[in-house]
This record gives sequence, C-alpha cells and structure tokens, in this order.
Amino acid sequence: MKTPNTLSFSAKLIAILIVPLVAFIVVTGYLIYSSYTEKQDIEQLKVLPEFSVSASALVHELQIERGLSAGYLGSKGEKFSNQLSSHTPNTDERLAEFNTYIASNDPAAFHPSIRGTLEHIKSELSKLPTVRSNIRNQSISLAEGVSYFTKLNADVLNLIVTLSIKSDNMAISRPALASANFMLAKELSGIIRAVLTGAFSNDKFAPGMRDKLLTLAAKQENYFTDFKRFADNKSIDIFNKQENSPVFSETSKMRETARNNIGGGFGIDANHWFQAQTNKINILKKVEDELTQTTLRKMEALSAAASKAIWLNSIIGLAVIVLTLFMSTSLIRRLSLESKTMTNALEEISSGNLTERDYKYKTPSFTALTSMQRKLIDVNTAIGEVTHTVRSSSKEIAQSNMSLAQRAEEQGRNLENTASAMKQITATVRLNAEKLQQGNQLSAEAHKHANDGQEIVKKAVSAMAEINEDSKKIEEIINVIDEIAFQTNLLALNAAVEAARAGEQGRGFAVVASEVRNLAQRSANAAQEIKALIEESVRKVESGSTLVNTSGESLGQIVGAVTKVSKVIAEVTSAGEEQSVGVGQINQSVLKLDEVNQQNTVMVEEVAVSSRILEEQAKELEQLISFYKVNSEPSSHEVQSATHSQPERRSANRPWDDAEKAPKKENPEPAKSSNDDQVWKSFG
Repeated sequence: MKTPNTLSFSAKLIAILIVPLVAFIVVTGYLIYSSYTEKQDIEQLKVLPEFSVSASALVHELQIERGLSAGYLGSKGEKFSNQLSSHTPNTDERLAEFNTYIASNDPAAFHPSIRGTLEHIKSELSKLPTVRSNIRNQSISLAEGVSYFTKLNADVLNLIVTLSIKSDNMAISRPALASANFMLAKELSGIIRAVLTGAFSNDKFAPGMRDKLLTLAAKQENYFTDFKRFADNKSIDIFNKQENSPVFSETSKMRETARNNIGGGFGIDANHWFQAQTNKINILKKVEDELTQTTLRKMEALSAAASKAIWLNSIIGLAVIVLTLFMSTSLIRRLSLESKTMTNALEEISSGNLTERDYKYKTPSFTALTSMQRKLIDVNTAIGEVTHTVRSSSKEIAQSNMSLAQRAEEQGRNLENTASAMKQITATVRLNAEKLQQGNQLSAEAHKHANDGQEIVKKAVSAMAEINEDSKKIEEIINVIDEIAFQTNLLALNAAVEAARAGEQGRGFAVVASEVRNLAQRSANAAQEIKALIEESVRKVESGSTLVNTSGESLGQIVGAVTKVSKVIAEVTSAGEEQSVGVGQINQSVLKLDEVNQQNTVMVEEVAVSSRILEEQAKELEQLISFYKVNSEPSSHEVQSATHSQPERRSANRPWDDAEKAPKKENPEPAKSSNDDQVWKSFG
C-alpha cells in the first residue's frame, strides 16, 4: 500500500487538487439544492394567494349575506327580504368556486396541519342551507344568525393566516401577513355592518351590541395597524387613498352617531347604512385583491429567481469544474515533465557529471539547480586546491615537528639543570626564613617587656599624682587649723580684756584665757611648721612626678622603637616566607615545565605521525574529487597537482620567529589538543 511519502509527484498533485475540487462540488451542489428547495417552497406557498383569492371571494359574499340577514332579522322580516333573496345566488356561486378549488388544489396536501381546520370549514358550509331556512322563517335569533356567519368567516380567515405564517421567507411572509390582517379588518367591517344594520332597523341597540360595536372598532384599528406594519409602501398608499374617500367618511360619521347615542334614536335608514358600508367593503375588497395579486407576483418573481439561480449555479459550477480539470491536467503534465527533467539532472550530478546544461524550463527550481551546479563546480575546484595545499603543508609540518622535538629535548635538559639550582636556592631561603622567625620572636619579647615597664611608669605617675592631691588636702586642713588657732587667740585676748575689767573676780578667768592663748599660739606655730613641711613634700612630689613622666616618655619612645623594629622584622620574615613559597612554586613550575616539555616531545612526535597520515588522506581526497567531471575538462585541482608536483621550500622565516618578536598577550589562551587537553592547558 502506497503512503503519501511513496506517491509520485503527479499523484501528489492530483491528491492536492481533489480536496478543493470536491469541496467546490459540494458547495455548488448545496447552492443548487438550496435554490431548488426554495423554488419548491415557493411553489407550495403559491397555494396561499390562490387559496386567498377563492376564500376571500367567498368570505366577501358571506359578509354581505350576514349583513342582509342581520337587517332582515332585526326588522322582523320587514326589510332586506328582496336583497337577501337576490344575493343568495352570489354566495352559492362563490361557494361552488371554493369547493371546486379545494377539490382540485387541496392546501392540506402541502400543509397537513390545516386538514382539521379545512374539514371543519366544509362541515360548517354544509349547514348554510339550514341556517338560511331558519333566517327566512325567523326561527333563529339575530345573534345566532350573525354568529354563524361570523364564526364561519373567522375560520376561513384564520386558515389564511395559518398559511401565511408557514413560510420562513420574509419576502413572502410579510405581504402574506399584510393581506391576512387586511382580510381580518375587512371581516370586522362586515360584522360592524351587520351589527349596525340591526341597530338602525330597530332604531336602537340590542343588549350588548353597543359594547360589541366598540370592541369591533378597536380590533379593526389594530388589524389595520398590523397591515401597515407588514405591507409595502405601494399597498399602504393604495389603502390611504381609499381611506380618505367620501364613502369612508360617510360610514365613519354614521358609526360615530350610533356610538354617541346610547339610548337609540339614530335617525339613520338601515338600507342607506347597509349600502354605504357595502360600498366601503367593496372598496376594501379591491384593495384586498390588489394585495393578493402583489403577493402572487412576488412569489412568481422569487420562483423565477430560484430557477435562474439553479441554472446559473449549475452552469458556473460545471464550467469551473471543466476549467479546473483542464488546467489541472495541463499543469500536472507540465510539472511531471519538469519533475522528470529535474530527476534526470540530479541523477547526472550524483553520477559525478557536473557539466553545465541549458535547461528549457526557466522556473525558480531549475534556476536554483543551475546555481547549485555552479556552486558545486566552484566547491569542487576549491576543495582540490585546498587538498593540494593541505598535502604540501602537512609535509612541512612533519619536518617542522621533528625539528621542534629536538629543541624540546634540549630544553628539557636545561630545565633539569635549572631545577637542581632551584632546589639549592630553596634550601637557603628556608634557612633565612627560620632565622628571621627567631628574630621576630625575640623582638616580640622585647616589645612586651617595654610595654610592661611603660605600664609600671604610668602607675607610678598616677600614684605621685594621688600623693600630690592628698598633700594639697592636708595643706587645706592645716590652713583651717591655723585659722582656728587665730580665732582662739583672738577669743583669749578678748577674754583677758574682759577679765581685766572684772578685776579681782575675773582673775581666775584671765589665767585660763592666758593658757588658752598660749595653746593657740603653739598650735599656730605647729601648723606653720607642718605647712612648711607639706609644701616641701609637694615640691619634692612634683619633682618626682616630672622625673617619672620623663621616664614614661623615654619608655614610650623605647616601645615605639621596639614596635618599629618588630614590624620591620615581621615584614622581613613575611617577605622571607613569601620568598620561600615563591621559590618553592618556581621550583614546582620548573618541575612541571620539565614534565610538560617531556609530554610535548611525545605529542610533537605524534603530530608528526598525524601529519604523515593527513598527507595520505589528502592524496585520497584528491582521488575522490577527481570523480566529478566539470565541463569535460580536467578540474583545476588536477592542474594544480601537476604544477606543484615538487613540494615548495618554505621560507626560512618560521612562524615561531615572528611569534617571538611579537608582543606577548596578557592572557594567552591555552592550546587545545584532542589527545590531552589538560597537558596543553598546563603548558599555556
């Protein structure tokens, strides 16, 4: 079973065209079917205006007979007897036409839902002779007689309305609904004629007839409003023109007179009213016939349009299908030839023939094919040239790699000597670093002792300051004692004066005062001596404080000097350690460089082998390229091979000579190798 991927190019084109062609056929068929269905619906709906003509003619005569019967019954047989007798044949004639139409064009055959209503109408029409006989004998009331005709007319008109709403086509249903509403309004005019004929015959309304008149007038106005809503402007203009006629004005005045005189006494002749209202109904009948004819003409036009659409869609669809098949066949034939030519050209290319051809087809595909051939020729030529260049270069690379391997071995020996010297330097640097570490420790101890001495001096200065403060306080106390002695001496002097004044009685008191004065004097002298001693102590303490402060400053300078020495020793120690680490790293790098150099030597030898392999592969590639034929001439790479049969001598200036002269990059990228990337990264 063939799949879409295995189908031929022509089969794929046919498959692509089938889908839109089938879709077009389906759409065209649907349009034709829709037009045919619409035509069938219109043919069925044509029953409506034809039935309306026959039914409305019967209803019109029944309306007149209803009015005459109402006048006859209302006047107790005194009026309208002759008119009723002469009109009965007209009704019978329309009834016969109606029955004939029903027999030959049964509406129920197209609309089964109305069969029950139609049978009911036939049954009621069969009662017409009996009702007429009862009216002649006046064995039936006015209300019963009018009710029979009214119900019969209502059934017929409702059947017309039912047929009007069967269509979904608004172009048909709107005029049909307009005609139906107009017929209902005309029917109410007949009922109003019958009601007022009876009222004018008796010169008063029968019970309930006035209210019925008002109801009928309101319903009629609603029907006329609906008629104007569905009818076209031409039909409305016809009705408006007749509505303004003298007959309409006269009947409206008589109806207003009857409506305004509730108790009777109208003063209107019943025959005159009947004739005037009949004339109005006849005018309405003409408008009704015009509406029916308008509906029928629209149906004929729609039916003709549907037939035209059927033929037009059929012709267009057939023409498009034939044209599509013709163009598709031509296109498929041409595309098949192009595809075959394209296939042959590709087979020639696959067989190695790149000779340019002038294709008769100038489509983008063949333009692209020609461009591809030219590009393949250019690529083939370029590959041949590159292959020869690669072959020659690989020889020189192999020679250069051998020379590089020799220099790498010599560099390895130099690196071994350098590594031995670096080991000795490393040992010396480590010894210096250890000595500097010891000096740094001794400097730290001296710095600690200097700091301790400075702290002791600070404490001595603080103690001397406290002694100085205490001496000042003692001096203040001595001043107080001196002041007390002075006051005591003064009091003793005053006491001696008072004792002298007292004479003999104050002699004992004078002795005491003298002793107190002596004691005060001695206290003052002692206080002066103590004060002198204290002042001398304060001077000595201040001198000691000055000396201690000087010692503290000297110790501070010593501490600063020791600190600087410690920092210098620490920096020298750190530098020595860094130097030791650096020398160790240099030593490791030299060892690593020696290892990498050994690996490079091995890799250079491998590259030399790869170069020889590359040279052999270049020879094979030249043989493969020679498979293609280009314009029946030897390819350019073959010419190049003949021209460069002897390898060229490369310039004495090697690439690495320029590399040594060129400025070094800050961050050179490591060389890459598929064999050992990590080695080359370390080397970089």
